Amino acid sequence: MKENTTRCEPALVQSLHTAARTHHAKIDSMLVWAVAAALVVGLFLRFSVFDFMIVEGRSMLPTLKSGSVVVVLKTAYGLRIPGTAHYLIRWSQPKLGDIVVFLTPSGETAVKRCTGLLGEQQFFAEGDNPGLSVDSRNYGFILTDRIIGKVWSYKTGITLPAPEIQLAKRSQGLLHRRIVALVYASFAPFRCWTVP
Repeated sequence: MKENTTRCEPALVQSLHTAARTHHAKIDSMLVWAVAAALVVGLFLRFSVFDFMIVEGRSMLPTLKSGSVVVVLKTAYGLRIPGTAHYLIRWSQPKLGDIVVFLTPSGETAVKRCTGLLGEQQFFAEGDNPGLSVDSRNYGFILTDRIIGKVWSYKTGITLPAPEIQLAKRSQGLLHRRIVALVYASFAPFRCWTVP
């Protein structure tokens, strides 16, 4: 008995291989664009909407301990032009009791509690631990334009991430190490001093 066999033409096989390669290239291209878009959106959010900071110092004890990670809502009081001290739109002012992150007159980043308001342009900020806090009692009222944001939430007693170099050493491959270094540099928390 003779078997029926179907023979594929070489042109058909070549056409199927080309279609498969094109399909895989489209999927790879879509993946690259999706990752790039996610990174752009993440960086925009990180620099314009919120930030993570690590508290150092004891001036905010017992509320914030050294090593606490705080989520700073940069849009709590308005929409700021990224990288500047100017607001495009301001919809709120700090309220008494708000914990705010701001730049001190000497340019250091500090986290303190708003304890007084002078009109709509200045506020008085003090640490919760007055014996160890360098605050508005030392350098006076702070302009509201110097506010980076309001502490939206915080977490104490966590293990901080390893430095970029240790993460990169644990990674395999040059490309992977570069990606880890880029992500860490883009999203790692900044230090936020409670005692300037």
